[in-house]
Amino acid sequence: MKKTIIALIFFFSTIQFSYAGSAAADLEYAKTLKLLFSVSGTQEVYATAIKQLIEALREQHPEMSAELWAGIEKEFFDISLTDLVDMLIPAYQKYFTINYLKEIIKFYNTPVGRKYAQNL
Repeated sequence: MKKTIIALIFFFSTIQFSYAGSAAADLEYAKTLKLLFSVSGTQEVYATAIKQLIEALREQHPEMSAELWAGIEKEFFDISLTDLVDMLIPAYQKYFTINYLKEIIKFYNTPVGRKYAQNL
């Protein structure tokens, strides 16, 4: 099982490097997309999903030490929202201009947008 977890960590680590060039090419787009993820609640959902994944794996493998699980959790959180944004930039750029993202952010900064994000 340790090999599987190490393989997962390696897989996620290599993904972030393959898309890093895209984010570097358009820093403003990356910052805007990250802001969108923050105001829309996507950032919180990402953190919750990681915690749930780790907890599910921990329940399946109670024989693994707490120190090993702490290391695995740290690795997943080190693959931060910035890395997620880097991976998603090409998909978002295909469908949304930076101005469109800014308009969505404006919506999420309204009372209706905040309520929508809280209840989504």
